[in-house]
Amino acid sequence: MGYITIIISFFFLLIYFSFIYYSTQVAIQILNLLLIFLLFFSTYLFQVGLISEVIREFRAILYVMLLYLVVYGIYAGVKLSLFAGQGIKQDNLWNETSFLALSIIQKITALGYYGMLLSTTLRLGETKWYQRGPWVAKYANLAVTARRNLSEQK
Repeated sequence: MGYITIIISFFFLLIYFSFIYYSTQVAIQILNLLLIFLLFFSTYLFQVGLISEVIREFRAILYVMLLYLVVYGIYAGVKLSLFAGQGIKQDNLWNETSFLALSIIQKITALGYYGMLLSTTLRLGETKWYQRGPWVAKYANLAVTARRNLSEQK
C-alpha cells in the first residue's frame, strides 16, 4: 500500500509542477531520438559507412520527430504562459480557443509521430538491415549497370 501512495504522490507532483512534467516529456522525446540512432548504428549500412543511405531510408521519421518536438514545445509553452502569465486555472483552460486548437493539433501530431515511430522500429527489426548480402547485391548491380552505361556511351 505504501508503494501505491508513493507512486500516486509522484504523479500528482508531476502534474502540479508542470515545468518538470513538460521537461520530462521533452527528455523522453530526445531519448526516443537517441534510441532510433542506436538502432541506426547497428545496421550493416551504418557500420560500413553508408550513413547517407540509412538517413535517406529513414528521413521521414527524423522530420516527424523534429516536427513533433517543435509542436509539443509550442503547446507546452502556451499552456505554461496561460497558467503563469495570465493566471488561468486548469478548469478554464479549455475555454481558450487558441489553446483548444493548439491542443488538437498537438494530439493529431502525436498520433502520427507515435505511429511512425512504431512503424520505423518494426522496420528496423527486419533482418535485411543487419545482413551484408542484400546490400552487396544491390550495389554490385548498380556497379554493373554503371559500367554498361559507360561502355555504351563510348
